Amino acid sequence: MAPKLTGQLINGYLQQYKDSGRLSPVPEIGTNADLAFACAYMNGVTTVNARELYQAILKDASVNNSNAGSGRAEQNKAIFNGYTSTAAESSVNWTLAGSINDFALSNLASALYQNGSSSDPYAAQYKDDSDYFAHRAQNYIQLFSQKSGFFMGKSATGKWSASAKRLIQSPGAVKM
Repeated sequence: MAPKLTGQLINGYLQQYKDSGRLSPVPEIGTNADLAFACAYMNGVTTVNARELYQAILKDASVNNSNAGSGRAEQNKAIFNGYTSTAAESSVNWTLAGSINDFALSNLASALYQNGSSSDPYAAQYKDDSDYFAHRAQNYIQLFSQKSGFFMGKSATGKWSASAKRLIQSPGAVKM
């Protein structure tokens, strides 16, 4: 890893967050930038404002965004359902990616809690956020169908999507 260059890249995204209120999605990986940026900080990229990075990632994970180009799909419902429903395209992908990103956010919150300072206005919430997002990261299992052996989409009411045969040919299906 090139820590200085990586820090500059992340700081560019944080500037965009300051300017627009959202992290811009990284081409091809969308909100998986949350994972990459959190891991970079936790692996020694110290030239980023960790508190600001945390707030930007927390917003991606918590606040619905009507702009299809940023944030997580159907976040206003997925938080309560535990998964992104089939009303969103690539719902299985969104759920799996969300779980991975929630795990990264949990780890970042934990690191900030352990290494934080008393002058940090968010210090009191890091431990609770770490626990919450660690638990939420496990929501991916709600889309695993024992019957088909696949991760499959569900409607908002919990009804499984189409047959596994159809999903084998779909980019949203993952065989276990």
